[in-house]
Amino acid sequence: PVSLQHLLCALLLLALFPFYSLASFVLQVPVKDEHCFVLRVPPNSLVSGNWDALDDHLSPNPITFKILFAESMKHVYQSEFGKSEDIFRIKVESGGRLYACIQNGVDVESQDELDRTVGLEIRVSSLPLEDAPSQKLLSQAEAVQQRLYDLKNHYDYMRTREAVHRATTEETFSLVVRWSILEFVVLVGVAITQVVVLRLFFERKRYI
Repeated sequence: PVSLQHLLCALLLLALFPFYSLASFVLQVPVKDEHCFVLRVPPNSLVSGNWDALDDHLSPNPITFKILFAESMKHVYQSEFGKSEDIFRIKVESGGRLYACIQNGVDVESQDELDRTVGLEIRVSSLPLEDAPSQKLLSQAEAVQQRLYDLKNHYDYMRTREAVHRATTEETFSLVVRWSILEFVVLVGVAITQVVVLRLFFERKRYI
């Protein structure tokens, strides 16, 4: 059995040998468009990460996230229809170039014709050697580390949602305040107009 002490040692080893690359984005994807990234992956690598549709009030159906080989255009990952978030793990033994693409209303037609905000993180790390004595320990430590990254991203996406909701609330409050001020000005104008008209009416009646 693997002890906690061994697991912590493996995590320390992984910290000393970091990922080849790590990229995190929050993207605004226009309707009927896509954003693609090119990944240059060394042999015996693990491509992992997560994505999340950040517009909670919009349907995730038009969003498609896929990863495919650049040369053969063979898909190694594609998101399921209707999912708003997912975690992916892909082993790439041969290496090469990969395309990671986020689509909005390309494969699946968008009913509302609106842009979508998507959070994405992609990590590329080396796979442990199969004949290494600590291969099992390193695999378990790597899985824990991946889950920690996914958990961190989850909270980052929550903060992004909170910022969007706060901005929407502040904008709505500003509109309400402006509308209230406009109503006040109109009411004051109507009241002043009524006073002037009544005053002129009584002055004319007095003259008559």
